[in-house]
Amino acid sequence: MNGKETFTQKAKALAGRVKEIKDRQKEKMGPERFRLIAIGVTTLVTMFFIMLVSGLLNGNDDNESVKRISSSSMAQEAQENETETADTPNDKKADTSSKDDEPEPAKTDEAGAGELAGLKQSLLDFAASMPGEWSFYVKNLKTGDRLVINDRPYYPASMIKLFCAGACYQKIEDGEISEDDYYDTIYSMVQNSNNISFNTMVWAIGKTYINEWCKENGYINTKQYHGLLPAENAEGLTTSDAPNQTCPSDVGKALEDIYNGEYVSKDASEKILKMLFEQHYRDKIPAGVPYGSEVANKTGEIEDYSHDAAIVYSPEADYILVIMSKVPGTGLDEFYQYALASQMVYNYINYGSAYIEQ
Repeated sequence: MNGKETFTQKAKALAGRVKEIKDRQKEKMGPERFRLIAIGVTTLVTMFFIMLVSGLLNGNDDNESVKRISSSSMAQEAQENETETADTPNDKKADTSSKDDEPEPAKTDEAGAGELAGLKQSLLDFAASMPGEWSFYVKNLKTGDRLVINDRPYYPASMIKLFCAGACYQKIEDGEISEDDYYDTIYSMVQNSNNISFNTMVWAIGKTYINEWCKENGYINTKQYHGLLPAENAEGLTTSDAPNQTCPSDVGKALEDIYNGEYVSKDASEKILKMLFEQHYRDKIPAGVPYGSEVANKTGEIEDYSHDAAIVYSPEADYILVIMSKVPGTGLDEFYQYALASQMVYNYINYGSAYIEQ
């Protein structure tokens, strides 16, 4: 058994044990008291997780089980696989005949990291301890510091709905569709991640309009070429053999535009932000911050991919966190990893390096 397998098994066993304890304690005490204990347990789990990572990475010099990620290795891998793209739900490969549709290579951006530079190695260590490929985008909205690790295109699953919402409100503000007719559908698409609602809006605004809108607004690595399944109204929406795609920096820019009231307009931004605050799926990034924290997020997952992106409102600074991953066969099960990474980022931004550097 190699080091990575040992660590993963320990982390999963720990997460399972914590869930058992929480369930048992919740039956014995009131909800308010349980919440306080749950926060304490989550903090202890995160500290233990970081200690595991530190011990594993520092104590396995002769063990090939842990692959450290560096900006140079990611760039080299991206160059070698520049034309490789995610599988669609129908296992179709990307059409690379058009240069406009070619994804940019993966990159790690530290130039504007500033105070976030100290967070980089912790996130790299976290990614190295997990199976699959991981990407991170962090931006402190108070200082403007930004850290991007492995910025590459992914199949977005339901995260494409964030961009569809922007395109829909552009059509509303241009007077081409009525908000009265489509508000409930847009809300269902964002808040409950409903595939039928997404497909309905793509039919309403035009099958190629999301791509046009994304290109005009600077989301250059975001493409929508097909509807989403399962849903009975997806047939006929395919415009290319290429898969839908987005990348961490595009998602991070979209959330920052929403935060600043610049996603189509101030009014549209406020309405979409409200939908994100009321997001139904809260078991990834929101699960890693203290109870009661304000978080506006949008998830996406399918068999091989798992993503979450959030605006987190915290005492020291509001910030954006985007986590995207490709872990074949486990995309629908990637939850506790997101909560742990989320808590690492929250603690770093609010308490410096206290919970990250050992």
